[in-house]
Amino acid sequence: MLSRSVKALLVFICGVSSLFVTLTSQAQVQVTAAFSDGTQGQQRVDLLLNHGDRIKRVVDSVIAQSEQPDNLYWSTARLCTPELQQRLEARRVAVLAELQLLSTVYKNTEQPELAERTQQLYQQVQRWPLLASLAAGIKPARLIAEPETNWQLTRHFKHYFLRVVGAPHSIHWVGLTPFAGTYPWSQEPMFERLKKTALDNLWEVPLQGFANQRTDYQALTPRQIAVEQINWQPGQVLFQGYDAGDLPAGFKGINQRLLNLLIYWAPNQSLAATLSNSEQNKSSVARLCQS
Repeated sequence: MLSRSVKALLVFICGVSSLFVTLTSQAQVQVTAAFSDGTQGQQRVDLLLNHGDRIKRVVDSVIAQSEQPDNLYWSTARLCTPELQQRLEARRVAVLAELQLLSTVYKNTEQPELAERTQQLYQQVQRWPLLASLAAGIKPARLIAEPETNWQLTRHFKHYFLRVVGAPHSIHWVGLTPFAGTYPWSQEPMFERLKKTALDNLWEVPLQGFANQRTDYQALTPRQIAVEQINWQPGQVLFQGYDAGDLPAGFKGINQRLLNLLIYWAPNQSLAATLSNSEQNKSSVARLCQS
């Protein structure tokens, strides 16, 4: 029979081993990378990394796994987590509540046109395909030279998802425009509509995830419009916001709060056509950060 001291030693060793395994597992993080390089649809890589590792390790794994790494369109890269997606949806709910209240204010102050346009915008925001992301676009060759873009995987999130989709071929026009929708990037009638519409409150939201306000497109010559068509990035969002003079006190920041949602537009996702599709559309986008 083992002596009491030997038994105690074995129990201690087992306890230390169990503690080591527990600490090791807690120090690791799951990363799922889903990507498309045009060869065989969406591909997937599952990694188990340590907290503190950088996103470059994930990017390198994707490049190594891809049969055509040169075809990876890294401008569409998004690094998301389920926790961030939940927070983004909560922000959407808050903006929707503000739009509903703004529509009521317009009705009570006898501004029916603005009330109707705001209600239409409310329904539109419900259908925006939003994907929360820590990174909007990745430049693999610059991750070492620009460490601020080489995201660190922290213990704040249990599971990261990196998504890289194919190059987009459309433009999304949203906001107070009557022409809201997704259009082929080369569709010229869209630019004719811009020419004929006063757009003092137009913002461009490119794939890089920021908003840039533009001047009135009515001032452009036909040649300048052609140049704009070339400069517009496929996949970007055009947002037509409120005129500052039309916003009552307490709602002056609504354009910015809408833009704070739009910068998370999921690449290669279109505006849902009808409200009946909105829940399916939102859930399908959310699943990009859950599977």
